[in-house]
Amino acid sequence: MNPDPETTTPVAPPPSPEAAAAPAAETIAPGWYDLLRELLRVPADAAPEAVMDTLKEQLSKADEADGCRQQLAELTAANERRACAALIARGRAEGKIAENDMDYVRSLDSAALKAHLAHTAAKIPLERSARHHDTGGNLTAEDRSAIRRLRLDPVKYLNTKQERMK
Repeated sequence: MNPDPETTTPVAPPPSPEAAAAPAAETIAPGWYDLLRELLRVPADAAPEAVMDTLKEQLSKADEADGCRQQLAELTAANERRACAALIARGRAEGKIAENDMDYVRSLDSAALKAHLAHTAAKIPLERSARHHDTGGNLTAEDRSAIRRLRLDPVKYLNTKQERMK
């Protein structure tokens, strides 16, 4: 089916790549071009190409700044994770964080975790008294219970246990 030439509206040819790349000041809404020139601190008698070049330069600088902001945010997050891990390790060593508290503790940032540890009492009893010698951590809970019940020396018990396992 052929369109009727009298009822069809003529279509303008597409603009050349050069014309599309450098829009003239006339294609920008009135007032905006002057505002853009003022914001970019371009002289009033500058050519539209100079304004566009300045705009592209500023956009490039903005992209670099965004990259720096993103990198700074990543470094800050990594530092926060390290601080939280150190505080969690300290809390575990002090007996203030039990295994069932880990979900809650991991949801806190370092400042909140620090405050939490400052106001939390030890939940897990630590056996660091003079009566209990450090045996290298090779005793099970059953071994420690037997040592307490039978009033044995933990070091001698551990040595005997190691000799029997050989």
